[in-house]
Amino acid sequence: MEAARAGAGRSYVYGGVPVTRHPEIAAAEAEARAELRGLWGPPCNGATSASSGAATPAPLLQLPASPDAAAAPPPTSTVYYDNCRAARAAGAAPLRAGQPGYRPGLDGDGDGVACES
Repeated sequence: MEAARAGAGRSYVYGGVPVTRHPEIAAAEAEARAELRGLWGPPCNGATSASSGAATPAPLLQLPASPDAAAAPPPTSTVYYDNCRAARAAGAAPLRAGQPGYRPGLDGDGDGVACES
């Protein structure tokens, strides 16, 4: 009954047979509705089903937008390897993202490690 009074529950009759305390629960629900408590107030305003047209709640966590590869700054490294064979010959392989000589063109699987095999 306290859940209904707080606006966190509602009166419901299942199978046509009300529970013993149905009148008290219904009165507590009516009180919560009148006072706009819990789900009877904003943002639900009594919309208790998915098909009621209630607005979709905003996510609790806003994730940053994924970085756009085309917007990445140009590499500042002056080290350049034509291919992985050249990186291996120089003893630089495998190359990790951020290391001199690393570039996406050498990273065949896009995992941030170039010339790994």
